[in-house]
Amino acid sequence: MWLDAMVKSSLTHSDVEAFDAYLTAWAKTSIVERIQGQTLPVLVVAGEHDGAVSVETCKTTWLQHYPNARLEVMANAGHYPMDETPVALATVIEKFLREAVAA
Repeated sequence: MWLDAMVKSSLTHSDVEAFDAYLTAWAKTSIVERIQGQTLPVLVVAGEHDGAVSVETCKTTWLQHYPNARLEVMANAGHYPMDETPVALATVIEKFLREAVAA
């Protein structure tokens, strides 16, 4: 099962202290001041069944701070659409990049 492989890889390539430090930094670091006023196009991808970073979380974070952000919800995906729905994810990314270059 791919989830078992992902967990095994995470445990093999990190230690408890490093993982704890990463999560603490991620949770307590505010980048709002650094991104205010940014007008670049941003693609936000959320898995329909993501329990860690939900669609609602994306709406109240990324979409609040980036006026040109677009949210794509990946059907039948959780936190790892690159493993769960790779073709659909690649299609969404390619479309976004094509539109961004054309703009």
